Order: sequence, then structure tokens, then C-alpha cells
Amino acid sequence: MLLPSISHIARQFKIEGDVLKAQPFGDGLINSTYLVTTNRQKYILQKINRQVFKDIPALARNKVKITEHIRCQHQANSLEFMPTFQGVYYFKDADGEYWQCSKFIEDTFTFSKVSSPHLAYEAGKVIARFQSYLTDLDAQEIVDTIPHFHNTSKRITDLQKSIHQDTFHRKQEVTDLIRIAKQYERLVQDIDRSIQSGIIPTRLVHNDTKISNILFDQNHKAMCMIDLDTCMRGSVLHDFGDALRSGTNTGTEDSPVNVFMSLELFEGYAKGYLSIATTFLEEIELNHLAYAGVLITYEQFIRFLVDYLNGDTYYKIQHPKHNLERAQSQAKLLQSMMA
Repeated sequence: MLLPSISHIARQFKIEGDVLKAQPFGDGLINSTYLVTTNRQKYILQKINRQVFKDIPALARNKVKITEHIRCQHQANSLEFMPTFQGVYYFKDADGEYWQCSKFIEDTFTFSKVSSPHLAYEAGKVIARFQSYLTDLDAQEIVDTIPHFHNTSKRITDLQKSIHQDTFHRKQEVTDLIRIAKQYERLVQDIDRSIQSGIIPTRLVHNDTKISNILFDQNHKAMCMIDLDTCMRGSVLHDFGDALRSGTNTGTEDSPVNVFMSLELFEGYAKGYLSIATTFLEEIELNHLAYAGVLITYEQFIRFLVDYLNGDTYYKIQHPKHNLERAQSQAKLLQSMMA
């Protein structure tokens, strides 16, 4: 299938060969992604969601700095972004939409679910390795693409505001979820305040460590992290916690059915992560890792809940109750983690 507009956009970048086909690729919640095939090479072409990311030129510069640093300073696997003929790493089309292009890495694939302790171990290990590569990159060179992205206290304030305004008259439908949010509010706020105040240090981290953002080789060895849009300053608790949130759930993020935290997968993640993380983390970071999953699961729970209360404006949905069911799923996972 050749999508004419996609083919035209792809040719704005310095790609090799003639475009033969272009097709939708992946299932991301925020951006639209396409696999472009030429007679020489395959590429990933992605339309960046400008409703979510307000400074896409800065985002593009971030990603190039990070990936070039990993490849050049650490001789490690990483994405490689393509410049346009104007020498920048993004293209703005006639509709004002922004696009980026990177080389497709052959003989790799992603998983949509963590199905074994081995995959959990590999995922935990590559997340820690990615963080370690960024310890010698000046964090001041990287722009925050979404300010306050993992500011849990701000997310709590957003929830309180959405409950008070109740613009779409959905508050009465979610009273049980509001009660759960209140139950764990103090615990996660205490951890978040330690991060915001610098007691728990901040570093350059990935900020979106679900399993589908990790490339694996044919032997199921983790190669590198992808989807670097939110790579910026944050806490390692955010990365490790989001991996646990998204990877140890026995159910799915989209439904509250059969949702529990798998202790077996938790152990796999922890062993893989700590096999590298102990070489560069501070003691206070290590001491708080046990609460990382709770922190991020709570945050994602209230983000889905806020989006539902606000009329589903942030996350893509497939049906009217999608964000509600996502919030219910995260609430059940949170309760399982705290059981």
C-alpha cells in the first residue's frame, strides 16, 4: 500500500532509494507511525502529536542529541534519525503537522506484553543500561518536552480540579475511583515531594518504559530503547515504576478484568534492572525502588481518570468508556501492588 501523502513526506528526508510502499505501524496512543519501504532501506516515519508536544523542534533536537551520544560515546545500539534537505530533523507539512524519520532496525521486533521472567529481566536490564548511558550527558542540553510530566502532586491537583468542575457530568459515575485515589494520595505525594525537592535525585531518564518501547533481537535479547519523545529529566523511580506498571499486569491496561501484579515478573524486572543500576544509583534511589510501581501506577490511574472526567481529550479511545476502563484497570493494579 502506498499512501501518497506519506510518500511525499518521507521524501522530504534524506532517505535512500525510491519509496515503494508505506503502511501504518504500531499501536501508540499518542503519535501516528508508518513503516516506509524504499528499494534500499526501511524507515519509520512518525507524525508527532502537536497537541501533546508544544515544542517539536526542541523535541527533535533532544532525540538526536541522546541517540548520537549513545552511539558515539558508548558505541551502543540506538535509533538513528534522518535529517531533511534543510538540515533539521523534523518536517512541518502544509497542515502544520510535524514529522520525524528514523532508520528501521532490521531483524528486531517489539513485544506488546511481558510473557516470561526472561523478558522482564531483559527489559529491566536495558532500561538500566539506557539510564547509565545518559549519566555523562549534560541534562541542561535536554529540554523538558512535557513540563511536569511525572509531577504526581500536579496530577493530583489536576484531578481535584476536574472533580470540582465536572464539565461532562461524570463525577457520580466514578465515586469509587475517587475514593481509591484519596486512599493512596498521601503515600505517593510524600515520594513525589522527595523527588521534586531533590532529596531523591533527578536524572535523564526515558519516562515511558513499557515493553513495546524496547527493541529485541531474534534471540529475545533487549537491544535498545525506542520512542524517546519524553526522554528528559526525571527520577529512575519513574522508569522502573512504569516498567512494573505496564509489564507485571496479568491483565491489560484497557480492561479491569483479571488485573493483578505478577510477583514472578516483578522479580524478573528487579533482577535485570539491579544487575546494572547498582553501579550508578545512589542509596536513596535504591531504597525507594520498592515503591516505584505504586508511584507510577497511581499517577497513570489518575491521568486516565482525569482524561475521562475531562471528555477524553488526551488519549486515543476506541469506545466512550475506554478511559474509564483504563482507570479501573490501573486502580485494581495499584490495589494488588499494595496488598
